[in-house]
Amino acid sequence: MLSNSTALAANSTAVIDDCISAIPPTFDSGSKDFIILVVMFLCSVIFGIVASSLTAYLTVRHLQNFSQPYYQRWIVRIFFMVPIYALCSTLSLRFYWFSIYFDIIRDCYEAFVIYSFFMLLLQYLGPTHEARRQVLSSKDRVRYPFPLNCFTFSPRGNAFLLNTKIACLQYVVIRPTMTILAYAMQMAGVLCSQSMSPTHGEFWVTSINLTSVCVAMYALILFYIVIHHDIAEHKPFYKFVAVKFVVFFSFWQSILLSFLVQINVLPSTQYWAPETLSIVIQSFLIAFEMVIASLLHMYCFTWREYEIHEYSAKTSILKSFLQSVSFMDYVEDIRHAPMELQEQHRRRKEKRSKSRTPQQHTEPDNWDVSGVKGLTPRLPPHEPSHQPSAANPRFQTEDLSDSESIPDHNSEELFIPERSERGRQ
Repeated sequence: MLSNSTALAANSTAVIDDCISAIPPTFDSGSKDFIILVVMFLCSVIFGIVASSLTAYLTVRHLQNFSQPYYQRWIVRIFFMVPIYALCSTLSLRFYWFSIYFDIIRDCYEAFVIYSFFMLLLQYLGPTHEARRQVLSSKDRVRYPFPLNCFTFSPRGNAFLLNTKIACLQYVVIRPTMTILAYAMQMAGVLCSQSMSPTHGEFWVTSINLTSVCVAMYALILFYIVIHHDIAEHKPFYKFVAVKFVVFFSFWQSILLSFLVQINVLPSTQYWAPETLSIVIQSFLIAFEMVIASLLHMYCFTWREYEIHEYSAKTSILKSFLQSVSFMDYVEDIRHAPMELQEQHRRRKEKRSKSRTPQQHTEPDNWDVSGVKGLTPRLPPHEPSHQPSAANPRFQTEDLSDSESIPDHNSEELFIPERSERGRQ
C-alpha cells in the first residue's frame, strides 16, 4: 500500500517536472537558434510600435471629436485591444518561460472586446430599449446559423435582445474567472500550459474558455445577421470583420498550434522544444496581426464621421479618455443580468398560464352568433321569430356604432340573450 502511494506521488512529481521542463530557456547566445529568435523578437517589437502608433493616432482623433460618446466609448475600448495584444505578445516572445502570464492578460481582454462590439451594435440599432424593440417588431422568423440551421426563431420581443446580451456577457464573467484560476494553478504547478492532457489544468481552462467564447461569438453573429440591414448606414460588415479577424486568429491559431504539438508536427532540436516553438510562433503571429488590425480599424472605425469642425468645440482628450476607460457599465450589466432573467422568466410564466386558461363561455345550441350585428336568435322552424321591439325588451341588443368594434364570439364579454319561455319548451 505504501509502495503504491509512493509510486503515485513519484508519478505526479514526474508529471509536474515534465511540464516545467517542457519549456527550457533557449534565449542563450550559445545556442545556434539564437539569431533566429533575436530577429523574430526585433520584428515583433517593430510590429508592436507600428500598430500601437496607428492606434494611438486614431484613438486621439476620436477623443478630440467625442461628439457621440454612446458610440465612441465602445469604439475606443475596441482600440485598446491592439496595444494590449502587441505588448503581451512581444513580452511573451522574449520571456517565453513567463508567457503564461502575458497570454492570460491578453486573452482576458478578448472578452471585453466581444461585449464592447455587441454593445456598439446595440447602440446602432436604437438609443433605447423600446426603440430597439420597435425595429425588431416587424421581423419575420429567422433561421439559425450553422450548425443549428435546421431551426428557426422569432427576433420579435424582449427575449431575443436579452438572450443575445446574456450570451455575450457570460464571456466577460467566465474569461476573467478562468484567468484568476489559471494563475492559481500556475502558482501551484498544476496548470502545464503546453499540455492538453485531462490531468493538467490547461485542458479544463481551455475547454471552458472555448465553450464560452463559442457561445459569445455565435450570439454575436446571430445578432449581426438579424440587424445588419437596419444599421446599414454604419457599415457594420467591415467593423464585424475587423473584430472577428483579431478574435478568430488569436484564439484559433493557439488551438491549432497546441494540436500540432500534441501530434508531434512541430520539430524539436537540442535547443528547441515543440512547446517553445509553439509559443514563439504564436507571439510572432499576433504581433504581426496587430499591424493588420490597426489598419482595419483606421478604415472601419474612422473618426471623420464624428468630426467636430469648430476647433473651439473640440472635446477634452483627458475627459473623453476617462469616460472610455470607465468599466462600471460592465459591472452594472453583470449586476442587473440576474434580475432581467428573472423578469423574463416571470413574463413567460404569465404568458403560458394565460394561454392555458380555459374559456369561460361556451356557445349555446340553436344560436347563431357568428358575427351578426344585433345577435338575432335562431329559433326552430315552427316557432315565429321574435324581433327586438319595445314590447319585448328581452330580445333587444345594444346598438353598436361604426366607431366601435364588434365583439369576438369567443370573448367573455359577449352578451347572449336568454331564450323565451316558448323557446325553452
